[in-house]
Amino acid sequence: MHGSLRLEGPPTAGGRPAAVGFGPDLANVEEVLAHAATLADSGRMLDARELTRRAASVADGPDAQIALAFMAMAFSVISAQVDDALDSIRLLDTLPTPPESLAWARQCGHWLLAVTGAAKPRDLSPPRPADAGITAAGAAHAIWQLLGGDCVGALGAFDAALESRAGPGQWLGAEAAAASAWSLWATRSAYGPALAIARAPHEFGPDTRITNRWLGPFRQGLLAEAHMATGDLGIAAMLFDEALVEAEGIGSGWMSSAVADRALLDLHLGRLDRAGERLDAWAARALPDLFGFPDIELARAELHRLRGEDELAHAAAAGAFELAARQELTPWVLARSPMLARQASLSHDFGLLRQIAARTELCWGAAHAPALESAVLLTRAMAAGDHRLAQRAAVGFQSTGDLIAETMAFEEASYLAARTDPDVSRELAERTLELAERIGSVTVSHRLRSRLRALGIVLGHRTGHRDADRGWESLTARELAVTMLVADGLTGPKIASQLAISPRTVQSHVSHAMSKLGVATRTELAAVAIRRRARG
Repeated sequence: MHGSLRLEGPPTAGGRPAAVGFGPDLANVEEVLAHAATLADSGRMLDARELTRRAASVADGPDAQIALAFMAMAFSVISAQVDDALDSIRLLDTLPTPPESLAWARQCGHWLLAVTGAAKPRDLSPPRPADAGITAAGAAHAIWQLLGGDCVGALGAFDAALESRAGPGQWLGAEAAAASAWSLWATRSAYGPALAIARAPHEFGPDTRITNRWLGPFRQGLLAEAHMATGDLGIAAMLFDEALVEAEGIGSGWMSSAVADRALLDLHLGRLDRAGERLDAWAARALPDLFGFPDIELARAELHRLRGEDELAHAAAAGAFELAARQELTPWVLARSPMLARQASLSHDFGLLRQIAARTELCWGAAHAPALESAVLLTRAMAAGDHRLAQRAAVGFQSTGDLIAETMAFEEASYLAARTDPDVSRELAERTLELAERIGSVTVSHRLRSRLRALGIVLGHRTGHRDADRGWESLTARELAVTMLVADGLTGPKIASQLAISPRTVQSHVSHAMSKLGVATRTELAAVAIRRRARG
């Protein structure tokens, strides 16, 4: 937890947040709000929301109703209870809510439509000059801009808003470093994972306002996905787990993409049961998909495929594609099109493969996102059966630091070459297996061997990797020191302070140690270190 929540209302004309209470006559309301703050601060966001909603329904006087409706809306926003938040906004519309406060609430409604992907990008009206900062309306415009495919333009809008850090309505965290989540998201979409990691601040302070609390774990999840894409699965697992724990602690419901990506990481490591548990637990919460992205459904398709549940995999992948196409989620279609195309190919549904390729080309025509061109090339190659084009895509992914996608491109190139040039297929397979080994993905190796075996190409066992690269003896002195401090229960920042190194260096040492010791999470690293220490 990051301290106590600041119960702030919407901005007033004077530029400062309005007080939650509207006068001394609201003593009971203040007590309700104080109790709601305690609930929210302990992660019981849904209870806080329900308390304020009940109080609003029986409040004596419009001022009390307005104060409670605003707080109910805020609690609903962070817990992703969209319908409840919109109900609170509609209630404020019926009350004598001050004009600026009502405008603020209505902006929140627009933002909710954007963050759930409920409105189509083409419905976006031009932003007003007053919406230049990270206001709810300003953020909604930039989100819709990105969802429409203009990732570069959205990045410019987010960066400009962060640089301005001005205006009373910047309730989405412009003055807190966690607001870098918006630029991080846009950078990842526009230019790839390596630049996103490079631009991400190493440290950021918490923003304790209710409407902003979700930005911390959201940002951490984005950073985790970028590290996963660059092949740092150990660091990614640690960041994902930290993000999900923090999100649970504050009651945030905006973590669908992080849950899906964490499940995909589990699949790379061959942990199918754990991935299934994550996806089932999230589905049971019945929360909306962040930005409308069907990441959970696509991760489930990958899980079904690895379990041999081919019909279920096909249905899940087709459903994810149809949803994204219908909602015109351009960057998601472009980024995920190779995975969707692979699912269609594995199901021998070449009609679906052609549909995915056609939609990808249509989306690409409206997009401005250089990093996504390689995904377009790979999907085009898969539809055309062109292994050379797939290799071009691999080179493109390499230029953005996307090792996971590069590995996939070489896998597809090897498969596509198998029918016409087995020798080239073997060469490309060797490159794929080399990358998979570097990443630590057992799934890629198993899948490629199976696919090529079906075409009559049997790959031998790889040799040449050294035992010295694994086990306790392979750890450097600093990796060993960091591992033992992890076993002592120290957090990354505390380890960094004790060893006088940066938190990023700590993450790197933890990742290397996890890889060398064959564990996938920080908790497992601590456990094996404790066992080794007990043995002396």
